[in-house]
Amino acid sequence: MIERFKFMQKKILLLTKNYPPQIGWIEKYSQDLHLHLIKDGFQVKLIKAWPRNEFLLSFIGWTKWFRKICFKVLYFFTEVFRLLIFGFNCLTIGVYYSFRVDLIWSLDGSISFLSYFLGFFSSRATQTTFHAKDVIWENFFYQLIMPFFWKKIDNVICVSNIMKGELASRGVNTNKIIVQENSIWNLFFASPWCFNKQDFFHFYWIPQGKVLLFSIWRFVEKKGFHWFLSEVCPFINFQKYHYVLVGSGSLSFLYKQIIKTKMLGNVTLIWPITDPIEKARFFTIADYLIVPNIFVEWDREWSPLVLAEAKYYNLTCILSDIDELAFQAGQHFLLPPQDKDSWINQINKLC
Repeated sequence: MIERFKFMQKKILLLTKNYPPQIGWIEKYSQDLHLHLIKDGFQVKLIKAWPRNEFLLSFIGWTKWFRKICFKVLYFFTEVFRLLIFGFNCLTIGVYYSFRVDLIWSLDGSISFLSYFLGFFSSRATQTTFHAKDVIWENFFYQLIMPFFWKKIDNVICVSNIMKGELASRGVNTNKIIVQENSIWNLFFASPWCFNKQDFFHFYWIPQGKVLLFSIWRFVEKKGFHWFLSEVCPFINFQKYHYVLVGSGSLSFLYKQIIKTKMLGNVTLIWPITDPIEKARFFTIADYLIVPNIFVEWDREWSPLVLAEAKYYNLTCILSDIDELAFQAGQHFLLPPQDKDSWINQINKLC
């Protein structure tokens, strides 16, 4: 990640609006990079935003229209306030530290303008990591303004060759783009340690003696969990398989409705797992990781962290043939996206 700066003094300023305890793969990337840099002997100053108030979004599906609007407005203002405070810290504390470091590194393309301004005033090298939507977000003003800063950043890191092409199409010089996919080599993974599997199953109300299908991700349209729950789960062998879905997001209420309407007794829906050891245990007790991604024109997967996690824990994936996911997975079964017959047949013949 930082080979071009090894000849310099090891002082780096990291800027990120995505960091644990906020949950997500960009958050894990930010934390693991931070820890790797410290482990490698770099002097690192981190400026981060506090977590999003995503719990407000979880209430939207449970309330009437007026309360839905209230929760959406409240979430909007808390998010604006969170980002304003983060920006203020970057332009105050960040200015102070920018003159005392060698590299200013923003860990999200949407905040690259902050590292650009800090680098401009302090004459320090700048670098930005791009993940996905921070490049392709289809907002006219965003796409009009942000590429200017992307072209000015000294070095660019992106997590896939597809994204490199997206950046190049927006005028970023390909000579300064480094492609670095998320992998087991640049991330930290927790050990499940010794634990009583029977007690673990009992705690989460998961039946034992069945083939355990497992998913963990954001509850958004792109992930396709609503499709998998409604079109596949009702037709897999109830006596043989059980599906555990872990996460949170704007579609959580829809998932609960589908489970209730379809009477899916073979599905357990679990709120986000924040403890990395607990998450590691899910990856080790599961038999297969389910990745039923669907096509969404304005959203793409680039280098999903969950596939790197599955590879690390030797968990076989059943995934959609979309967004080049197969190139990023370890052992896997590749199926057509939203082809319910293929998915039902493949799952029902698993050992």
